[in-house]
Amino acid sequence: MATQELTQIHLPYGTIIFDKCQRLGDVSSLNDQELQARYDRLVCESSMYCQSHGEYPVSNPAIQAMYTESVELGLSSAYNIPLVFTAKEHDLEPLLDRLETYLKCHEIYRYCLHRPKDVIMFKEYTKLLNVKVKVYHEQSLVALRQRLQSLILKPFNLEEGPLFEVYRIKVKDTGDDVVLLVFHHTIIDGEGVNQLRTRLSSQHPITAVQMSEYTALSQRMYQYDSNSLQQYVKKLKYDELAASHLQWESARWVKHRHTMPSNALQSLRNLCREEQSTLFARLFSLAAQSFKATFPQRESVVMMIPYSNRENAQAMNMSGCLINSVLVQIELESLDQLVADTLFEVIRSSAAFPLHEVMFHSRMQPDILLVHHVLAHPSDLDLDDAVYNLKSVYPSSIEIREFSDQVDILLGSDGQACTKALADHFLQCLEIEEGLSCHESFQSDPQETQLDVTVPSGDQALVENIKAMLASSMDLGNTDLLDGLTQDDDLFLWGLNSIKGIRFSRALSDRYSVPFSLRALLKLRSLNKIAQHIVKSGERLSG
Repeated sequence: MATQELTQIHLPYGTIIFDKCQRLGDVSSLNDQELQARYDRLVCESSMYCQSHGEYPVSNPAIQAMYTESVELGLSSAYNIPLVFTAKEHDLEPLLDRLETYLKCHEIYRYCLHRPKDVIMFKEYTKLLNVKVKVYHEQSLVALRQRLQSLILKPFNLEEGPLFEVYRIKVKDTGDDVVLLVFHHTIIDGEGVNQLRTRLSSQHPITAVQMSEYTALSQRMYQYDSNSLQQYVKKLKYDELAASHLQWESARWVKHRHTMPSNALQSLRNLCREEQSTLFARLFSLAAQSFKATFPQRESVVMMIPYSNRENAQAMNMSGCLINSVLVQIELESLDQLVADTLFEVIRSSAAFPLHEVMFHSRMQPDILLVHHVLAHPSDLDLDDAVYNLKSVYPSSIEIREFSDQVDILLGSDGQACTKALADHFLQCLEIEEGLSCHESFQSDPQETQLDVTVPSGDQALVENIKAMLASSMDLGNTDLLDGLTQDDDLFLWGLNSIKGIRFSRALSDRYSVPFSLRALLKLRSLNKIAQHIVKSGERLSG
């Protein structure tokens, strides 16, 4: 599909117009009706209208994801995506040079937006694309964290050029300099974030990618047409979700607002500093602890949580921007004091999945909603405290507000005694300093602990076969593009997503006669663990 010069798609809450060559001209003074009339006149004159029943009219995967989520679940969101690079881990000057070359070579970063009320118009930025690095000087690490938070939450002026910013923040006499990249979410997605991080962190030469090549790549990765999309929506039972949402809106709710004691809050912050984790990660582990105490018969818990792309900034306890809501399954017996570290990796590698795809294909339903509130953008109409409308999924939640001592528990009015017991246990943990650590309750028995082992050399052929099947499922043609992939690497950080994962799991099932699913891949994640699973399953089946 060639990129259309002028197209539009309709969403439940408005319309997106894609104007590649700025055919519409200056629209700053037009209201919604006038803008639509000008669009209709132009497409009739030029006969280049892209039918809404055909393929996606926009090739940008990030915009496709927004379109898919809006149509299927009625979600509306806007946020910035940050990437942080520190001087302690990167040589910042060459990194900035690579960044400038990369951004100038990729047309996808040349888009800007115009938004009169309920219409979003994408247009190409035609001015000379010079990457301007804005420099700030701070006196301390505390000031650095505050500056990072402010810059990440700063809304873009949608009328003044490309939707990314580059900052260099220098800290006096410490050498703790950072480079901060901030992108508007409509020009990059989870997979693009990982690719950009890899490009800037390495010495690989950067080659120019033209829009036609990007479009072709997008088609291979997001092969949706109208019929398959409609079938997909039907399978999701959208009407049932909408009905449950209306039921939620009309229900009576009990809101418990809990203010943490100052000594407990300080102890929690100290614990986070010791573990180099975030406040949210620690509260997440406490929620899992409460779930285990309330439901001792359950072996695992599925939590719905937000993903915040903090990377190195997570150790600074800085605020993040919501990118996606993901489901994470935790085996309660293996939860220990390292939960914050493993949690971050799981969330980061799962964030490329649209939430509804994970729920539908893996059959995972959340046991707990852990909603992380971030500060609102004052000038961005789509971004409020909640960001995602989670109400249509589950009728109770624990809500945490960043940089606050308050935690809210929302319970439905339909007699959920067990959920209230869970909330009471969670609040008890927040009342006492000892309850803030899950070391005692979740410390594994050393005799029962089993370390992951590498597949024996005799089974290396199995690993190579799995790798070849992975390349085929990802449409790579051969394994050359996976040369750097080790058998312990997370496959989801190498471009595997839910669509390719389903294809991969089916291929594994057919080849080795072992039941496989996307849910199993979400748990195993590496070539080594997949091979171990195949060997063990084969032994069980033969036995």
